[in-house]
Amino acid sequence: GDVYAPAMCMCAALLHALLAPKASLWRAAGLGALGGAAVLFYQPNAIPLFLAFPLLVVWRWGWRAALVYAAAGAAAGLAGYLAAFVVYWPDPLALRSFLAFLAQRSQEFVVPPLSPRVVVSSVAKSAIALGHDLASTNWAFGFSPLEALARELFGDHELDEEVYLARYAGGWIYASLLTLPLVALTAWRLLRSAGLPAWPGAADPKKRQAMAALALWAVLTALVIGRLNPSGTEAWIVFLLPMMLLAGVLVLQPSYQRHGVAPALALVLALAAHNTLGGMWLVREQASDLIHLRSDWLARNAQDTDLIVVVNDVQVADRLRYHSRAEVTMIRSYHATRLALGLGLGRPPDAFVPSHGREYAGNEVIAMARRAVAHGGRVLVYGKLFESGPVVGLEDPTLATDLATVQQRSVALHRTLDGLTIYALSVKKDAP
Repeated sequence: GDVYAPAMCMCAALLHALLAPKASLWRAAGLGALGGAAVLFYQPNAIPLFLAFPLLVVWRWGWRAALVYAAAGAAAGLAGYLAAFVVYWPDPLALRSFLAFLAQRSQEFVVPPLSPRVVVSSVAKSAIALGHDLASTNWAFGFSPLEALARELFGDHELDEEVYLARYAGGWIYASLLTLPLVALTAWRLLRSAGLPAWPGAADPKKRQAMAALALWAVLTALVIGRLNPSGTEAWIVFLLPMMLLAGVLVLQPSYQRHGVAPALALVLALAAHNTLGGMWLVREQASDLIHLRSDWLARNAQDTDLIVVVNDVQVADRLRYHSRAEVTMIRSYHATRLALGLGLGRPPDAFVPSHGREYAGNEVIAMARRAVAHGGRVLVYGKLFESGPVVGLEDPTLATDLATVQQRSVALHRTLDGLTIYALSVKKDAP
């Protein structure tokens, strides 16, 4: 999450520079090159810098400056990506390999086909995730009806961490029932103090131009996040900057002109109280962290010759990657059965299991496992490896029995407090 703050600062600084009333083509080129560098730092910066902000350049500096700005940004970005390709990518430079280099993070998102149901689900997930970025919802998962609704929206296992935290917090979750209405009340008073819901408008044409660019920034960012990762609370952080800038013009400024600082200060204090009692106070103890709970034993006991295979849980995998001496990789859940049978029974003999995830992609996990065993290490897995159903190419009535056989042959090493068993996976030594 550390990338978001500097990325937003870059966008804010370039927006400030682009609001200048006049500029030379050299200034446009320099700002465009800085924009290209900002995209190299964080790719989604391209949304505001080269889809929304060019409107400001056209309106304030003209078409020629806008073309120079865009060309300089494209040149800087392309030069940076080519340099990174030459330094880090193993394949020779060609169009196909360069496109593969640019698309290496595309596998992070599983985007369902567009349909009315998907749109409604994405809007609901987006509202919950963005709302959590503003006012903590950690407490909500301690209430069974809200937990059931969230699981229906997000999936049974996507909220394990939040549900565990709320249950660990116990009676503290009820404090939010007092602070949340206070947040709602102070927010409503702030809107009323600004003269809303009447549209305040902006008499200054230049201010309207800036607001149009901000609105386009916000809309495009929301559409991209809502389509690719609507439930990602981290992903929505970058939406907060254009939203708050618009709120500053539409709400905070007119409220301040009419009633001073009091309405905004009241909302800030209410949010601080709610996010303290319903958010940060709940996570004050390490024992409330499910990711720590699930990964701590492996982080302390795995050896540098071991391989840890995590099934579709990037938070556990990332924590182990930083805190464990073992090599760590991650696979998708629909490859779990193939991995268990490929290593445990040697079937199918040509089993291929690719690793998955930003930091883990590009490896064949069965080969990694055999190398670890050959060097005296273990293949360490969580019990969910044996819970996955059939996969393509393994439709076999004996599948469940075979999985149970591999599980029985594997050695149970530890059971976490939330019931997950950690195994040293049985590896068939005479398998091809």
